[in-house]
Amino acid sequence: MKLFRIFKLIFITFLFLSFTLIGQVILPDSSSSKTVTIGWISNPEIRQVTDEFKDQVLGLIDNYAEAIIITGKISFDSKPENFKSLYKFIRELPVPVKILPSYDDLYSTPYSELNFNEYFDDRDFIYLKDNIALIGMNMLEPFSKNDGHFKPDEQIWLKDELENLKDSASVFLFSNYTPGKINNWRKVENLFSDKFIPTIFLNNFPDEISNKFYFIYPMHSPEFYLTTLSESRIIVQDENMDSVFVRNFSSEIIQQVAFNKNEGIVSEQPFVKRIWMNDLQAETTIEPTIYNRRIYLVQNDGLLSCFDRDGSLFWDYDLLADVRVSPAIIDGYLVVSTLQGDLTSINASNGDQFQTIGFETPVTTGLLVFEFPEKVNTMVPKTSGSKGVVVFGDATGKIACYDIETFEKVWENQLSKTPLIGLPVHAKNQIFFLTEKSIYSVSVTKGTLLWSWSLDDPNEYFSPKITTDNSKIFLTTNSGKIISIDKTLGKKDWISEKYKASSLQISQNGKYLLIKEKDVKFDIAKIESAKFVKSFPIDLTGNVVCNNIENSNHRIFVAGEYSLYRINQNQKYSTIISSKFSRIVSFKTFGKNKLLILNSDGKLALFSINE
Repeated sequence: MKLFRIFKLIFITFLFLSFTLIGQVILPDSSSSKTVTIGWISNPEIRQVTDEFKDQVLGLIDNYAEAIIITGKISFDSKPENFKSLYKFIRELPVPVKILPSYDDLYSTPYSELNFNEYFDDRDFIYLKDNIALIGMNMLEPFSKNDGHFKPDEQIWLKDELENLKDSASVFLFSNYTPGKINNWRKVENLFSDKFIPTIFLNNFPDEISNKFYFIYPMHSPEFYLTTLSESRIIVQDENMDSVFVRNFSSEIIQQVAFNKNEGIVSEQPFVKRIWMNDLQAETTIEPTIYNRRIYLVQNDGLLSCFDRDGSLFWDYDLLADVRVSPAIIDGYLVVSTLQGDLTSINASNGDQFQTIGFETPVTTGLLVFEFPEKVNTMVPKTSGSKGVVVFGDATGKIACYDIETFEKVWENQLSKTPLIGLPVHAKNQIFFLTEKSIYSVSVTKGTLLWSWSLDDPNEYFSPKITTDNSKIFLTTNSGKIISIDKTLGKKDWISEKYKASSLQISQNGKYLLIKEKDVKFDIAKIESAKFVKSFPIDLTGNVVCNNIENSNHRIFVAGEYSLYRINQNQKYSTIISSKFSRIVSFKTFGKNKLLILNSDGKLALFSINE
């Protein structure tokens, strides 16, 4: 073994003697060849930055790394202390640091994104030197961990950045997915037409073989690589500088790809007609709110818009912050919360702002509005006569109720030690709140605890949606269990493990549970005990939209990733609407025999169904 290692070192020394000096790679004819040397760190999974991690990074910089690029799973469990520790270290480094987060960093928990955003602004990056560009595109969506999507805001950002590059530029991509796993990869290719992409850097072993692109991926996790890139060669060295990878290549530019421009949301049946479609050209993963026959929609970047039923724009308002939950409206007051911790009220008629208040801890639940059953005494005299209040929970487990007109606090309580998730539900004299492990019932007038029920299994947690009828609460878990709880007493009624349920809804007649399974199946079961009634082999894999089942006029509509299905009175199902290259976020009934559909690329469409 020792003799083999000696021969290995001799071979490596001979191979790189002509262009390696103390870890700094120098190419032949360096006067005419331009290079970039970076430190590439993959999947560090940081709890706290250790001395060993610091030494590894500083070692890369000592070996002439001009920038540090960190990709893959950045944090161990996406907690604030993970990101804070990394942030404090990299801000002191003498070279720029670019970060490309993974799905787990942003979406593994309902509050992961909040934790990441507290310390890092960007999820994509570009690093330019001479005629070489290093570009990182996360292409992540909360809907699916297994494949990616080139979002509209990424397209706009990348198009602007590429305008600064020469047509002959060499582009090295860093990505969470291989091209075959990005559902609209051709849009990436078209933006890179007339550019040369020799290599794509990945976080894990590639799940496809490509004749067009060369993939470089880490052999272990974490991995620290000194990487030197030029227009004709890549050299990768690990932290010990005794394991070297070299690839030479010749320039082959990306060609323009022809594609069908009839994108968006389209009908698949002659009895389904598209009335109108708006293209917001922005990532929009938030369910719209319908109020007084108007549509209120907020984009992820905080642009709030009001549309008439014919699709025309009434007004828009820029919150100048990130939003992840739907607006709520009562008595003409629209309220919306931001990831940055603001709660804003707006006139639903004209888009004028009433007021904004800020919180130290961001709101992590949806916003619940309803008429308060008692008179609320406020310091500021009320003029509207509204009895409306808004109720929500935050990342510290605190719950609060505010008057909708004055934004004065009605009550506030510490409910749990962990973040609240999902949308609170109001039922008579109770409000129900959810954490990953527990459900709580509190009084409407005081917000005091009435009862709580918790999961015992440490590996089990609730999906962030509460479904309820007159007497029961229905919840689903990550393992697919359905749990029925008595609303009044807070006692478990039954638990069903028959289905791998990801979400459910109650039928219009109140007799059945409509169950979306995690695999290719949609089920109908009796509400009393989840007894099986009928199953439909509908492709619903990978989709986790909040409102994916709509029961209207004795017809059931259910959404898969890219298709909307209808189950008619005869229990026959068919695909009626498709969303091209973008996932369905939400659909709602909007008027008689009409469906309003939104996809994640910001395309909003209204369809009529005339059977």
